Amino acid sequence: MYLFLDVPFQRLTDYQENGDFLAKTVNRDFDRIWLALKQLLRSDTRALTLGPNDVDGAGAYLANNNRIANLGDPIHDTDAANLSSVAVLVAAEAAFRQAADAILQGQITGAAGLVASQFSPLSWHDQVIPSSVTIPPNKNAWSFGPTMTIALGQAVTIGAGSFWTIANGATTGAGTLNTELPDPLDLNL
Repeated sequence: MYLFLDVPFQRLTDYQENGDFLAKTVNRDFDRIWLALKQLLRSDTRALTLGPNDVDGAGAYLANNNRIANLGDPIHDTDAANLSSVAVLVAAEAAFRQAADAILQGQITGAAGLVASQFSPLSWHDQVIPSSVTIPPNKNAWSFGPTMTIALGQAVTIGAGSFWTIANGATTGAGTLNTELPDPLDLNL
């Protein structure tokens, strides 16, 4: 059972001009007014309000840990977002990433053709392979050195008919590129 205070906002007592203000009548009317004020206070405290020290435009609305229901989808950049509108954006981002991963995986396995590209004049690569990698059959893989380390407990598996080339990107003492590539027999592979 839920009891709700519902005081009518109208005068129930008719005070007559030049009549008596009897304490019993006045007190009853003041009690009703007090109950109406309490009813308004209850409604007011349930609304979103700024914090006591906040000012318009620089504060935060306090919802007393209550959810806000029936919030429309955001239209402008500054609109509040509801869960369903955020879920749509997250799902779109996830679908985009899954599609990109599928394209990449297709290129790795040969199910999708590669698009020719040129290398950037400057690029960087990690010197440690942190997790196990399998080079699919009949593929060429390459890495740049001068060092390439496989993390402890990890492995690079080279598929049948595949090759992994580690190019020596060593520089001379002057910082210029040494164009000599090492003899593969010198790599002790």
